[in-house]
Amino acid sequence: MSDVTYLQPGEFPPPMGPFSAGVRAGSHIFTAGQLPLRSDGTIAGDDITSQTRQCFANIRSVLQEGGLGLADVIKLTVWLRDIGDLGAVAEVRREFFTDPHPVSTTIEISKLPHADALVEIDAVAVDGR
Repeated sequence: MSDVTYLQPGEFPPPMGPFSAGVRAGSHIFTAGQLPLRSDGTIAGDDITSQTRQCFANIRSVLQEGGLGLADVIKLTVWLRDIGDLGAVAEVRREFFTDPHPVSTTIEISKLPHADALVEIDAVAVDGR
């Protein structure tokens, strides 16, 4: 499709590596960030708070490349390995709600269906142009 553009603002600092990217499809931008595994299959890092913060930083970078910010996000989905980790959930809310956002933004926090990562974050942004 000619209206699909892949956004990849380059390498990211640890623990995320280059595993954040986005795609523009028409008037929407879809972004995603997830924790990578080391070559031996172990998780790169174990501090879910810093990893969650890095996910948000990466998604902000992807959105910025597309001319948008968190204020343009209409749906944010966060998967955590353990949603009983109240610190991680608080970090998700702190990182998102400190930025302006539309009242209509939907936020979902769910448990990861697999154990290959500590945190994954997806966002859907709308380009009003």
